[in-house]
Amino acid sequence: MSCSDGPATARVVVGVSGSLGSLTALSRAADEARRRGAELWPVPAWQPPGGELASRRGPGTSLLVHEWQELARERLVGPPR
Repeated sequence: MSCSDGPATARVVVGVSGSLGSLTALSRAADEARRRGAELWPVPAWQPPGGELASRRGPGTSLLVHEWQELARERLVGPPR
């Protein structure tokens, strides 16, 4: 960032996975961002069932990983329109 880019924007960053705990963290982060007048940056923090190593086993895992990613996205932002 150069001096001509202007002042840095304040951010509140939170990891979300769709779990109840991460949705609570997202809600609290949103409150904090509003309080500070900052941008809210939710970051997907997701791991496939069985961990990353499980996602690399077998020929059909890429299809499963895609499905898991879609399910995680839907839990965070809702179904595609």
